[in-house]
Amino acid sequence: MKRINIMGLGIGWHLCPEDGETWTVNLGCLFRKTDMVFYMDRALYKDTDPQNEDEVSLLEKRISCQIGSIEHIEESVMRVSREEQIPIVTTRPFSDIANNIVFPLEEIVEEYGSDCFGNSADYMTAYALYKGYNDIHYYGVNLGDDFKSKYEKSPMSFWVGVAMGLGCRVSIHGSMSKLLRTESGELYGYGKPQWIQRDKGMQRRM
Repeated sequence: MKRINIMGLGIGWHLCPEDGETWTVNLGCLFRKTDMVFYMDRALYKDTDPQNEDEVSLLEKRISCQIGSIEHIEESVMRVSREEQIPIVTTRPFSDIANNIVFPLEEIVEEYGSDCFGNSADYMTAYALYKGYNDIHYYGVNLGDDFKSKYEKSPMSFWVGVAMGLGCRVSIHGSMSKLLRTESGELYGYGKPQWIQRDKGMQRRM
């Protein structure tokens, strides 16, 4: 099988192995050597006037991050990309990124029939399918109980479902991850806990 590690920034990212191909989001490239960075917020940041309080406030609300942190992300990701020549995936082309990959949104929507994207891990999953990966491992993709996770969890669950429906093996690592967990951790109507061993992978029988 063709494996890819998708590394988020939540608790459990450190479980991601050093070997093998790894994609991450934004500052994840500071924590672990990675092969690709998804910086899907960059266009929003670049289109924002830092002197315009209304624009800054809107940006901070849209990506749940303070402007100072956004500036730190920008500086750090660009530096690592230059030094380690890591490709960066963005929503549109940027001339100041040497290894810039523009996410093929139209092609992926056409291929999979959905534009259900709510966070960077969704884009990474869809891109992995598009590139032929069929053994997908998630680390630090937790989607817990905070407000942001609640509205990101449904799109993420959708793309994991698409992957499994296509016969991919999906492995979710880390005890903190709520991905593919029900709110109660139980099966509705049965009153018993979910039991699938996630670290060893889940795969639809084709």
